[in-house]
Amino acid sequence: MEKVKRLSPETEGYTSYGTGTAGVKSIPTGFQTLDDHTSGWQPGEVIAICGDSGVGKTTLLTSLVKQIAVERGIPTLFFAIECGTKQVVDRILANYCSIGYQWLVRYKVPQEQFEEFNKSLVKLKAAPLFIEETSFTIDDIQDQIIYAVKHYGIRIVFIDYIQLILTNPDAKEIVTPTELMRLLVQGFKRMAKYYKITIVFSSQQSIGHAGVEETYLGEFADNSFDIPDKVAMQDDVDQAFLLMRPDFYGITTDMKGNDLRRKAFLKTLKVRSCPPLVIRLNYEPEYARFSEDDPLG
Repeated sequence: MEKVKRLSPETEGYTSYGTGTAGVKSIPTGFQTLDDHTSGWQPGEVIAICGDSGVGKTTLLTSLVKQIAVERGIPTLFFAIECGTKQVVDRILANYCSIGYQWLVRYKVPQEQFEEFNKSLVKLKAAPLFIEETSFTIDDIQDQIIYAVKHYGIRIVFIDYIQLILTNPDAKEIVTPTELMRLLVQGFKRMAKYYKITIVFSSQQSIGHAGVEETYLGEFADNSFDIPDKVAMQDDVDQAFLLMRPDFYGITTDMKGNDLRRKAFLKTLKVRSCPPLVIRLNYEPEYARFSEDDPLG
């Protein structure tokens, strides 16, 4: 397990919107609209972030990690199954110090930003963030979570992304992708409840252009999106969101002519005890960053 910092057993000092299961504090996401509606993510919850391939799910997760682990000091475990440790670290650094992500990918930093980069690097190294890129099976991921919770006080786990998790090669039963999704989510839910942690996973869902254009141009009509694994997830996840970017689908303006380039929207598919919600986000790919725009109101 790649460790940015070796944690002390203490986990004090993180901001809370209240207490959840057994008095353990909830975790603010850093997106004010979402936190206001959900009171932060609670221990025992499983959260799904869905979206098309390339829409920015990894960038959204690393933006959340920057807020939760780096800014608030909440012990965090990140499974970098898709992109690896360096890409995760580069995205967080680009986000944190506003240095071009492509510079960091090439191991280069503009001279005028080098001092700020060093300060950000010190901050990141001090953060209680653990990155794991060698666990791909269900059993490996479960073992790593248990170890991290017991030894480092991990409170939140990010998994990027769920479809890349492999079944145990010794398993005798062959399951369909939908059955596997259900088994994975049910397993996450059991672990989240037992260890009083929050588990957030991204899920690659191809929703295509159909329905998306109507949503943007129709000012977020309540469309029923065809999410392939929605049935497998809906009974066991506590919150599910769909990440959408208009310009990803070639949509640059809404019906009122407002510019939708570099904008993104996080739409609730399921949030218990919360009305339907759409969160407006700004998308800055050069800094691998999502930040909250003005709420819809």
